[in-house]
Amino acid sequence: GLAIILLALFLLFYVQRIEVEGNEYTDSQEIVDLVEEDPLSMNSLYLLYKYRFTDYDMPGSLDSMKVSLAAPWSVRVTVDEKKILAYGQNGEQNVYFDEEGLVVKMDSEVLEGVPCVEGLDVSGAELYKTLGNGDEALFRSILDVTCQVREFELSPDRIVCSGEDIQLWFGEICVLLG
Repeated sequence: GLAIILLALFLLFYVQRIEVEGNEYTDSQEIVDLVEEDPLSMNSLYLLYKYRFTDYDMPGSLDSMKVSLAAPWSVRVTVDEKKILAYGQNGEQNVYFDEEGLVVKMDSEVLEGVPCVEGLDVSGAELYKTLGNGDEALFRSILDVTCQVREFELSPDRIVCSGEDIQLWFGEICVLLG
């Protein structure tokens, strides 16, 4: 009887599909690969236990990750991504960062509604690592300005840093911040 119950649990809760919800810029396949990396991840009950009651790794671009069952053979992963404040350019590569200066995405495409910060050195940026900048006070000012811009729902075309001055550009209009 016990063998029949274990076989039924193994066959009924065998993962056939993983759905990812809530991601805008994090690749769904990256999340699926992370969920499937464990050898026991073929069982949906094991995944439910693992992501509810144990510590687990998740990509640096996520604030949280919740696993639930859509069906006994289907797992739903709901993620909450970190908010992108702005990006800096490194050649053809755009380096997107959050309010803590953490690089959450590096890509050649430009995300709509995200301002570009010109004059910010992002040459040594690594994915899921904090941006290093020579002038920490200027970098903190840039993060404060981008947070304020987001809070007041402003959308400048670009943010320019020259020396200790920060400028917000809205089309042809330049706003100087001391």
